[in-house]
Amino acid sequence: WFYSALLNFKSQFADGYAYPNDSIVISHFMAPGYVTLALGVNYKPVEYFEMFFSPATGKITFVNDQDLANIGAYGVDPALFDTSGNVITNGKKSRTEFGAYVNFKFKKDIFTNVTLASKLELFNNYTDKDKDNVKNIDVNWEVGLLMKVNKFMTASVLTQLIYDANTIARTQFKEVIGVGVGYKF
Repeated sequence: WFYSALLNFKSQFADGYAYPNDSIVISHFMAPGYVTLALGVNYKPVEYFEMFFSPATGKITFVNDQDLANIGAYGVDPALFDTSGNVITNGKKSRTEFGAYVNFKFKKDIFTNVTLASKLELFNNYTDKDKDNVKNIDVNWEVGLLMKVNKFMTASVLTQLIYDANTIARTQFKEVIGVGVGYKF
Protein backbone atom coordinates (compact mmCIF):
# COMPACT_ATOMS: atom_id res chain seq x y z
CA TRP A 1 0.00 0.00 0.00
CA PHE A 2 1.26 3.48 -0.88
CA TYR A 3 -0.17 6.97 -0.46
CA SER A 4 -0.51 8.40 -3.95
CA ALA A 5 -1.64 11.35 -6.02
CA LEU A 6 -2.86 11.33 -9.60
CA LEU A 7 -3.04 14.09 -12.20
CA ASN A 8 -4.54 13.09 -15.53
CA PHE A 9 -5.24 15.14 -18.68
CA LYS A 10 -7.19 13.87 -21.70
CA SER A 11 -8.22 15.63 -24.90
CA GLN A 12 -7.86 15.20 -28.64
CA PHE A 13 -5.92 16.99 -31.36
CA ALA A 14 -8.06 16.48 -34.46
CA ASP A 15 -11.69 17.50 -34.99
CA GLY A 16 -14.44 14.91 -34.47
CA TYR A 17 -17.48 14.74 -36.77
CA ALA A 18 -21.05 13.47 -36.52
CA TYR A 19 -20.67 10.28 -38.55
CA PRO A 20 -21.79 9.76 -41.33
CA ASN A 21 -22.15 13.55 -41.88
CA ASP A 22 -18.54 14.74 -41.88
CA SER A 23 -19.52 18.41 -42.13
CA ILE A 24 -20.89 18.67 -38.56
CA VAL A 25 -18.04 19.15 -36.06
CA ILE A 26 -18.83 17.69 -32.64
CA SER A 27 -15.43 18.03 -30.95
CA HIS A 28 -12.11 19.92 -31.11
CA PHE A 29 -8.92 20.13 -29.09
CA MET A 30 -10.04 20.99 -25.52
CA ALA A 31 -13.67 20.59 -26.55
CA PRO A 32 -13.81 18.37 -24.61
CA GLY A 33 -10.77 18.29 -22.36
CA TYR A 34 -10.69 16.44 -19.05
CA VAL A 35 -8.48 17.04 -16.01
CA THR A 36 -8.61 14.67 -13.04
CA LEU A 37 -6.81 15.32 -9.74
CA ALA A 38 -6.98 12.66 -7.03
CA LEU A 39 -5.43 11.88 -3.65
CA GLY A 40 -5.61 8.30 -2.43
CA VAL A 41 -3.86 4.99 -2.04
CA ASN A 42 -2.14 2.68 -4.48
CA TYR A 43 -2.12 -1.10 -4.02
CA LYS A 44 0.24 -3.34 -6.01
CA PRO A 45 0.17 -6.92 -4.68
CA VAL A 46 1.90 -8.43 -7.77
CA GLU A 47 3.96 -7.07 -10.66
CA TYR A 48 1.14 -7.30 -13.23
CA PHE A 49 -1.77 -5.81 -11.21
CA GLU A 50 -2.25 -2.39 -9.64
CA MET A 51 -5.19 -0.54 -8.08
CA PHE A 52 -5.47 3.16 -7.23
CA PHE A 53 -8.39 4.35 -5.06
CA SER A 54 -9.28 7.92 -4.16
CA PRO A 55 -12.33 8.98 -2.13
CA ALA A 56 -11.43 12.64 -2.87
CA THR A 57 -11.19 13.31 -6.60
CA GLY A 58 -11.80 16.46 -8.59
CA LYS A 59 -12.75 16.18 -12.26
CA ILE A 60 -13.08 19.17 -14.59
CA THR A 61 -14.53 18.97 -18.09
CA PHE A 62 -13.61 21.81 -20.46
CA VAL A 63 -15.49 22.73 -23.64
CA ASN A 64 -13.43 25.51 -25.26
CA ASP A 65 -15.81 25.98 -28.18
CA GLN A 66 -18.67 28.37 -27.47
CA ASP A 67 -21.01 26.77 -30.03
CA LEU A 68 -20.60 23.37 -28.36
CA ALA A 69 -20.86 24.93 -24.89
CA ASN A 70 -24.08 26.70 -25.91
CA ILE A 71 -25.76 23.39 -26.77
CA GLY A 72 -24.57 21.85 -23.49
CA ALA A 73 -22.18 19.37 -25.09
CA TYR A 74 -20.19 17.08 -22.77
CA GLY A 75 -22.31 17.87 -19.72
CA VAL A 76 -21.67 21.62 -19.35
CA ASP A 77 -24.62 23.93 -18.61
CA PRO A 78 -26.17 25.04 -21.94
CA ALA A 79 -26.92 28.59 -23.04
CA LEU A 80 -30.23 30.30 -22.43
CA PHE A 81 -32.03 31.19 -25.66
CA ASP A 82 -34.94 33.54 -26.35
CA THR A 83 -37.99 32.41 -28.37
CA SER A 84 -36.24 33.44 -31.61
CA GLY A 85 -33.25 31.21 -30.87
CA ASN A 86 -30.88 34.06 -29.96
CA VAL A 87 -28.42 33.52 -27.10
CA ILE A 88 -29.36 35.37 -23.92
CA THR A 89 -26.61 33.86 -21.75
CA ASN A 90 -23.71 31.82 -23.14
CA GLY A 91 -23.30 28.21 -22.07
CA LYS A 92 -20.62 27.43 -19.51
CA LYS A 93 -17.26 26.22 -20.83
CA SER A 94 -16.49 23.96 -17.88
CA ARG A 95 -18.09 21.51 -15.51
CA THR A 96 -16.60 20.57 -12.14
CA GLU A 97 -17.28 17.33 -10.30
CA PHE A 98 -16.11 15.93 -6.97
CA GLY A 99 -16.30 12.25 -6.12
CA ALA A 100 -14.64 8.86 -5.77
CA TYR A 101 -12.27 7.41 -8.35
CA VAL A 102 -10.77 3.95 -8.76
CA ASN A 103 -8.32 2.78 -11.40
CA PHE A 104 -7.37 -0.87 -12.04
CA LYS A 105 -4.41 -1.82 -14.26
CA PHE A 106 -3.50 -5.31 -15.43
CA LYS A 107 -0.67 -6.19 -17.83
CA LYS A 108 0.62 -9.75 -18.16
CA ASP A 109 2.06 -12.10 -20.75
CA ILE A 110 -0.64 -14.73 -21.19
CA PHE A 111 1.19 -16.75 -23.85
CA THR A 112 4.63 -16.55 -25.43
CA ASN A 113 4.80 -13.16 -27.23
CA VAL A 114 1.16 -12.35 -26.32
CA THR A 115 0.37 -9.69 -23.70
CA LEU A 116 -3.02 -8.80 -22.26
CA ALA A 117 -3.28 -5.22 -21.00
CA SER A 118 -6.40 -3.79 -19.37
CA LYS A 119 -7.20 -0.53 -17.60
CA LEU A 120 -10.53 0.17 -15.90
CA GLU A 121 -11.37 3.66 -14.57
CA LEU A 122 -14.53 4.29 -12.52
CA PHE A 123 -15.71 7.67 -11.20
CA ASN A 124 -18.79 8.51 -9.12
CA ASN A 125 -19.74 12.17 -8.68
CA TYR A 126 -20.89 12.98 -5.13
CA THR A 127 -22.04 16.50 -6.10
CA ASP A 128 -24.20 15.94 -9.20
CA LYS A 129 -27.16 18.37 -9.38
CA ASP A 130 -29.32 15.54 -10.72
CA LYS A 131 -29.66 13.25 -7.68
CA ASP A 132 -30.78 10.32 -9.90
CA ASN A 133 -27.48 10.62 -11.79
CA VAL A 134 -25.46 10.09 -8.58
CA LYS A 135 -26.26 6.39 -9.05
CA ASN A 136 -24.52 6.41 -12.44
CA ILE A 137 -20.82 5.60 -12.49
CA ASP A 138 -18.57 6.92 -15.27
CA VAL A 139 -16.74 4.00 -16.90
CA ASN A 140 -13.66 4.00 -19.13
CA TRP A 141 -12.40 0.47 -19.85
CA GLU A 142 -9.57 -0.25 -22.25
CA VAL A 143 -8.43 -3.76 -23.19
CA GLY A 144 -5.55 -4.60 -25.50
CA LEU A 145 -4.20 -7.87 -26.84
CA LEU A 146 -0.64 -7.21 -28.01
CA MET A 147 1.16 -9.83 -30.08
CA LYS A 148 4.72 -10.08 -31.36
CA VAL A 149 4.35 -12.18 -34.51
CA ASN A 150 8.05 -12.36 -35.36
CA LYS A 151 11.21 -10.24 -35.25
CA PHE A 152 9.73 -7.60 -37.59
CA MET A 153 5.94 -7.75 -37.16
CA THR A 154 3.51 -6.98 -34.33
CA ALA A 155 -0.27 -7.12 -34.20
CA SER A 156 -2.79 -5.73 -31.75
CA VAL A 157 -6.48 -5.79 -30.99
CA LEU A 158 -7.64 -2.86 -28.85
CA THR A 159 -11.09 -2.10 -27.44
CA GLN A 160 -12.48 0.74 -25.36
CA LEU A 161 -15.84 1.03 -23.61
CA ILE A 162 -16.99 4.43 -22.32
CA TYR A 163 -20.09 5.37 -20.35
CA ASP A 164 -20.73 8.82 -18.88
CA ALA A 165 -24.39 9.77 -18.38
CA ASN A 166 -23.50 13.50 -18.28
CA THR A 167 -21.92 13.34 -21.72
CA ILE A 168 -24.16 10.94 -23.62
CA ALA A 169 -26.81 8.61 -22.20
CA ARG A 170 -25.56 5.49 -23.97
CA THR A 171 -22.55 3.20 -23.93
CA GLN A 172 -19.85 3.94 -26.49
CA PHE A 173 -17.57 1.24 -27.86
CA LYS A 174 -14.44 1.43 -30.01
CA GLU A 175 -12.29 -1.33 -31.46
CA VAL A 176 -9.01 -1.12 -33.37
CA ILE A 177 -7.07 -3.85 -35.12
CA GLY A 178 -3.48 -2.99 -35.99
CA VAL A 179 -0.49 -4.56 -37.69
CA GLY A 180 2.97 -3.03 -37.43
CA VAL A 181 6.29 -3.58 -39.10
CA GLY A 182 9.49 -2.45 -37.41
CA TYR A 183 13.20 -2.80 -37.83
CA LYS A 184 15.96 -1.88 -35.35
CA PHE A 185 19.19 -0.48 -36.79
